[in-house]
Amino acid sequence: MNNVITRSISGILFLFVLISSLLWRAELFGLVFLFITVAMMTEYIQISVGGLRHLPQLLTLLCGGVLFLVSYCVFHYGADMKWYLSAVILTILIITTILTG
Repeated sequence: MNNVITRSISGILFLFVLISSLLWRAELFGLVFLFITVAMMTEYIQISVGGLRHLPQLLTLLCGGVLFLVSYCVFHYGADMKWYLSAVILTILIITTILTG
């Protein structure tokens, strides 16, 4: 199959999944977007680091997932902003330590 057709079909499927999850429930949209975020982070880490270093990759994915969940809870449910700021600072520290060490 042609590359353009394959990418078009996957893009339409991606839009369908995102829009249907958004229309169904906000929590489902959050879970779908969390899955997409972790999948994209995994691909980025594999491309940028080269080989798989399992513990740093796992910590980076965990930080990204926690940061997304905390920001979702802050902006969707009105949780306290101190949780968001502490998650951002912790994520920056852990990712910087992993990428420089």
